[in-house]
Amino acid sequence: MRAAAAAALLAGAALVAGAGCAEPERRDWNVVVLLVDTLRADHLGAYGYPRDTSPALDAFAAANVLFADHRSQSPCTFPSVNSILTSRSPRLFTGREPGRFDIPAGVPALAEILKARDYATLAVSASPIVRATPSHLNEHGGYGRGFHVFLERCMGRRAACVHTDAFTYLPLLRRPFFLYLHYMDTHAPYQQPDFYEKRFFAGADGKKWLREGDPKPLERLVAEGAADQIDPADLSTLIDLYDDSIGFFDQQFALLLETLARENALDDTLIAVIADHGESFLEHGKLLHCRTLYEPEVRVPWLMRVPGVEGPVRVEGPTANLDVVPTILDLLGEDLSAYEFEGRSHRRAIERGERVEEATVFAEWGTLGSATDGRFKLVADRKAETVALYDLAADPGEERDLAAERTADVRRLASELEAWRRAAAQDGAEEEGESVEEQLKALGYLQ
Repeated sequence: MRAAAAAALLAGAALVAGAGCAEPERRDWNVVVLLVDTLRADHLGAYGYPRDTSPALDAFAAANVLFADHRSQSPCTFPSVNSILTSRSPRLFTGREPGRFDIPAGVPALAEILKARDYATLAVSASPIVRATPSHLNEHGGYGRGFHVFLERCMGRRAACVHTDAFTYLPLLRRPFFLYLHYMDTHAPYQQPDFYEKRFFAGADGKKWLREGDPKPLERLVAEGAADQIDPADLSTLIDLYDDSIGFFDQQFALLLETLARENALDDTLIAVIADHGESFLEHGKLLHCRTLYEPEVRVPWLMRVPGVEGPVRVEGPTANLDVVPTILDLLGEDLSAYEFEGRSHRRAIERGERVEEATVFAEWGTLGSATDGRFKLVADRKAETVALYDLAADPGEERDLAAERTADVRRLASELEAWRRAAAQDGAEEEGESVEEQLKALGYLQ
């Protein structure tokens, strides 16, 4: 398989070193985007987690750029990845036919933009959803647009497989290149290869499903309204395995940095580490993701290495996954006015170590919507006609609803959320809740 892919790489795609040399543009750095599926920010040491799950990522953050208050716009891989790669709202993608996950024609994604700048573009994805060709979860494929080569033999496999393919083709890539790597290591089931020595998992008392990191038995109890029957020890064990999955990815991340350095592809390379969403472990009574817009599912990491910027740079203020692509392209010197991005560039904050300009960050999933200004967070459900307000500074666990006490903040954030929804509805569907429910069923998240 590697030989066949190598042949494709060498033929016609103009990816090999020395082929089709273009006039260098300002800041034609290599770009590497690492998307770690289902990685919540608060389980990394760099974001305050007391366990030592992520020494390599923590060291990377300390030497580079960390966005301290960052969120996804959806708690599900689709449409979150689409939003990240295009800087467009989830609604643009959820308003289509159920089972259609690809990025619509005419909506430029990062790979297409960089390819037009004469970048060599390569993707390696372990995701069953983010694929160029159909899978059992994505019957249309469709994520390959803009990539010279999109490798997907590692579907459902761990970072070691992703890196085997990436490291095989990295020496073949001419500069500048764009490398997109999509990892599934922190997605359930929480498993690690046999060669990885677990640091947190201490055993499962004969429960095979638990040893395999399978949360489905507990999720069934939640779906049946019997969450109170879940053994706290079982939940704790799942968290241990989730943290071990982070630990395994962290080791692989260190290996990636070493390989880039060995290939002399680190000094002039911009690296972004992001996640599509997080994971719930019974916070607010939910497990897994695609469930809520509370922090466990939408607060995600964003780490960046920018050539010439020495860390630690800690960017304070609310930022969004919508901001990733505009920030990358602005750092490369691209004219952002040529695109209809909804996100903002934070180049100035990175280069000057400043706080980002105040803005409200939104998220949406079905009938759920949220808005946060960095301190207060509104969570609304249009179907249930409920609204809650939390003070994230005093109550990061979102346990105390202040909606009745701070009505002015509720009105302000609700008004901003509705304006965001109306603006997004001009491109997507006006009411997509039913469509999203069908997509959840297609992905196996609903019975």
